[in-house]
Amino acid sequence: MKNLLHRLPITDYRLLFVLFFCTKIFATTNYVWQGSPTPTPPHSSWATAAHTIQDAVDHTPSGNTVLVTNGYYDSGLGIFGSSSNRVIITHPLKLKSVNGLENTIIAGSYNIRTLFITAGVEVEGFTVTGGYIYTSFGDTTNDYGGNVMCWGGGVVRTSLIIGGWAWLGGGNVCCYYGGEIENCEITHGYCLNDGGGICCKYGGIVRNSIIKNNLGNSGGGIYSRYGLIENCTITDNKTGNDGGGINMLRGSIIRNCLIARNYANRDGGGYYTSTDSLVQNCTICSNVANASGGGANGFAGTNINNIVYYNSPDNFTNYSSDSVFWFNCTFPEITGDNNITNEPNFIDYEDGDFRLHHDSPCFNAGTNEAWMIGMPDLSYQDRIIDGTVDIGAYEIGKLFCEFNAEPVFGIAPLTVNFHSIVSGTNVVNVYFFWDFDNDGTNDTNGLWEDVTQFVYTNAGIYSVSLTISNSASEIANNTIEGYIDVVPEPFLIIIYYLGIWIIYSRRPLGPGSLLSL
Repeated sequence: MKNLLHRLPITDYRLLFVLFFCTKIFATTNYVWQGSPTPTPPHSSWATAAHTIQDAVDHTPSGNTVLVTNGYYDSGLGIFGSSSNRVIITHPLKLKSVNGLENTIIAGSYNIRTLFITAGVEVEGFTVTGGYIYTSFGDTTNDYGGNVMCWGGGVVRTSLIIGGWAWLGGGNVCCYYGGEIENCEITHGYCLNDGGGICCKYGGIVRNSIIKNNLGNSGGGIYSRYGLIENCTITDNKTGNDGGGINMLRGSIIRNCLIARNYANRDGGGYYTSTDSLVQNCTICSNVANASGGGANGFAGTNINNIVYYNSPDNFTNYSSDSVFWFNCTFPEITGDNNITNEPNFIDYEDGDFRLHHDSPCFNAGTNEAWMIGMPDLSYQDRIIDGTVDIGAYEIGKLFCEFNAEPVFGIAPLTVNFHSIVSGTNVVNVYFFWDFDNDGTNDTNGLWEDVTQFVYTNAGIYSVSLTISNSASEIANNTIEGYIDVVPEPFLIIIYYLGIWIIYSRRPLGPGSLLSL
């Protein structure tokens, strides 16, 4: 760099200085604080901070950051088209909270959307709630996205988006011709038409997010046309028509997602697909449809590397000879290459743990694809471990252990039965070290001591620790604090029942004992 500068003419020196100077001067911060004593534009300090987010945005140049401290922001207004919005941002800037979504809330209202953003805008760390868009005029700007509208772009990260209401699409969120939702929770949205939680209309990306407890007339959780949904958990959503979890139209892709416990009044409890849609490495379980396709209902879509199991009334319903089914785990057998019908063997299906046991038939049973390189699975492990991808949203990877006990409360002496759950790509010669009172000393150890028993002779509250190792020298540990509660044996129990005192003693009342009632 030094040699290059020496070869530049003086005019170029000045140009570089101006560019450097402008970058430092204009990339600044503007502030929002409802308690600021002298709110004065451009709100460049906490003392002069804006009282509303919209006021700060209106006085913030492109490239700046608007920093918002704790508060419930339910005033301010911005107009776009025919829509009213609590906050509207149409030039590139960052809107960030100081202390996160628990402390910084933006609230819409009746016929006031909460947040409207365009390309180049980044929003991070808010609770976005209360937006209510209710018209039927066919105006996209006013019929979609009760809480959030990403109009042609923009990103919302690390936020809770809750309780939105919309007429045409996206009770909580609409990504229209672009936009991205990342690491967010989208919940309790309602839409009369498409997507109770999210509507991806002609584009949009949803990543690493939770979409749950939404209600829409078509796509309870998500309605997608040309959208991309990755590494998401989509649960407990409902629809009055098709696609309890997701209703997917042309060009939509969903991959590495858990789709569970969703409901459709018609078809596709988990998801409903149409032409050119693509579903890859998803786990689709415990969904219900009132008509058909409890797990999935397909029209000419492509389904690869998915687990579709334990859905009602069936797992797959296929209505098109153009549909593609490869490397899936489902029952009964479905036409296509390398599909299997064996039960997937989840770690704890009844409690909603859909990770795979080490002896799952889905282990190394999928087909590798280019998009998997550098992509994590739903538990943030590498998408491909041990050479070949596993079927479903979770990869069997590094050694790990969990355990449960029965009972966890009782009178001393208390006998407790322990049962461990172990998984990983290498579970040969697993050695167990149990510390039942977490005092740093192993109470029992041995090869495959995965089921064991311990007697607590003294009263107290005990933490329990389990450490395991395998033949590859991998180690995993799990500790549950305050897990076992042992109480002393009662000496005397006195109960008054129906006018009679009942005395119960675990020990004899010896001669000379005095009981006064």
